[in-house]
Amino acid sequence: MGRNRVGLSLQSFPARCSTESSHPTTQTCSLPQQTSREYVPFSINLTNLVHTREADTDILKILTENVPRETHMHIHCFTDSPSLAASILSHFPNSFIGITGVITYSSNLNTTEVVKATPLERLLLETDSPFMVPNNVQKGIKSMGGKSTRIPVCWSGMIPYTAEWVADIKGVSAEKVLDVTRENAVRMYGIEV
Repeated sequence: MGRNRVGLSLQSFPARCSTESSHPTTQTCSLPQQTSREYVPFSINLTNLVHTREADTDILKILTENVPRETHMHIHCFTDSPSLAASILSHFPNSFIGITGVITYSSNLNTTEVVKATPLERLLLETDSPFMVPNNVQKGIKSMGGKSTRIPVCWSGMIPYTAEWVADIKGVSAEKVLDVTRENAVRMYGIEV
């Protein structure tokens, strides 16, 4: 499985790409705010992970002007505006919005609105390990008689807690959320999970 991770930084520095990764088929790139076609390191043959923060106008412009519509994109750990999510999904039919445990944080209203507005068939559940432990993990531990100590590390076994939260927002079962997002992952990455 090949992956290409691309992030938008609003600092002024040239695009940098590195193949140094724990995955030999992964390329990580940072793009400057002022970019041009030769700096956009997307690949139609790889799944492209896009990491963007508070750069709605810039990332949308860069993507729509430089990236072919059929490109497979996973918009990783999405916390930006519902309008950006809708624009990306509308323009790029092979794109998905990644939802992490951040959706369980009371301070993150954008992600809740994105989940409300986005079809389940266009969502992926993920972690941003080791960050963003879902808040409802603590409640699950307490209900099993455990201590209420803060869990410091997020891992993939916590995705069902994110699924519960998404299910409540969507008005469906957590099992349905897990089933559909698992199929989405298969479509996005071409692997069975």
